[in-house]
Amino acid sequence: MRAEVVVDDSRRLGDEGFISGCWGTLAEQLDEAYYDDRSDADDDLEKGRIKFPQDKLYGRDTELELLRGLYNDIIQERSSSSAAAQVVFLGGYSGVGKSAMVADLVRQLSEDDKSVVCTWGKYSKLQSAAAPFSATSDALGHLVLELTKDKHAHHLESIREKLCNDETRMAMTSTFPSVAPLFKTFDPANSSDPATVATSTNEVKEAFTDFINCICKCLECPLIWFLDDLQWSD
Repeated sequence: MRAEVVVDDSRRLGDEGFISGCWGTLAEQLDEAYYDDRSDADDDLEKGRIKFPQDKLYGRDTELELLRGLYNDIIQERSSSSAAAQVVFLGGYSGVGKSAMVADLVRQLSEDDKSVVCTWGKYSKLQSAAAPFSATSDALGHLVLELTKDKHAHHLESIREKLCNDETRMAMTSTFPSVAPLFKTFDPANSSDPATVATSTNEVKEAFTDFINCICKCLECPLIWFLDDLQWSD
């Protein structure tokens, strides 16, 4: 399934309490000093400047509700034979808050369910041409760090039991070395010639698909895979 969420601030320009140029919506503040310390600021440029908490997201309730709904749909479908991965595209101008919204979504889900697994990678305008798998490699690195934590010990044991295909291991570790800890000890006697493994993009894609399918089957919750700045992927 594919869904698309457009993050747009233009519709909010006429909203009551919204001020163009400010990040957030102004409302009654119970603690004025937290948002405006004009009396304590040493720098004249800081005096009278409105502050907003860095860990709070404003004006994205509709989009977050939609994303949470999609996540809950996946939870409900996991027990059915028709369960499938879902792809969500977040669109919007640069700096509108797409990445911050995903981070807030993961924070909310983690507070509701401690078993949430999320990993992320970011494409770069300068690096993606030379390293087309850069964001995927970053995401895999973060995933390995998460799955090797003590709380995922039972998941890791199951993953290592199922990732027993030496060709998949060679293809993945030669392209993405960071995933090696998720495999059992490699037996060279039962492997293919390394020179014949992962010689094409198709072989890497096939190995990656098998790898991710195995991870998802072993986890007790959906895997959130976030790739940022996808426009630079090609």
